[in-house]
Amino acid sequence: MSDYFGGPSSQQEAGAAQEGGLATSLNSNYQQQYGQQQSTLQQLNNEVGRIQSGNTGPGFGGAENAAYISDIQNQGAAAARNAIQASRTVGAGSQNAPTGGLTRESGIQQQVGGQIEAGAGINTANKLNQETAANYATGRQNAITTAQALQTMANSYNPLGYASGASSANSSAFNENSTINTENQQKSQAEVGLAEQVAGAAIGGVAGGMGNLDTTPGGSTGGEQLANFFHGAGGGVTGQGP
Repeated sequence: MSDYFGGPSSQQEAGAAQEGGLATSLNSNYQQQYGQQQSTLQQLNNEVGRIQSGNTGPGFGGAENAAYISDIQNQGAAAARNAIQASRTVGAGSQNAPTGGLTRESGIQQQVGGQIEAGAGINTANKLNQETAANYATGRQNAITTAQALQTMANSYNPLGYASGASSANSSAFNENSTINTENQQKSQAEVGLAEQVAGAAIGGVAGGMGNLDTTPGGSTGGEQLANFFHGAGGGVTGQGP
């Protein structure tokens, strides 16, 4: 008890305040967790929709995709140049006719060079098509991986756990405050009861003092009557007569 009249202790009041603060904090965390989980589930739903519709798009980044394309094109051009150069080296020394015109071998080499360039172009185009297919396949895999990650994220949230904790803390705070309120009422009743007893004793004392006054003609002097008054009042307070 905190004092003579009872009432809640400082530890009880501090405990109730702590439980109330904990309940508020847990409820705030519950709302945050619930909101984040709902947002994640919405993202997951959107990602699954993209996968089902096939609209997952390319998966390579812009710089990555540009680098792949440039590399394919450069390799194709280099391969064509090397093949043509090799073909010309084989026919070197037999390409000029004595009259200064082109020999049959020279014409053949030009035809071969054109065929090499055409073949290199086709090969480059095929590789570019393969790069595009790989780009979109990566996009589909990225969407599947993202959906799996979102599912894991959604499962990692625990709004119900925070809600349960907040409910428990609220219940504890309510019980503590109910006990504190009961003890405060008991304290008030004790204070009122004591005040009533003091007031009753004071009234009895005054009545006892008045009863000791000598009002007969020729009776006690004023000093004697005053002494008799306080003697009666004292008896009223202590519960004893004169």
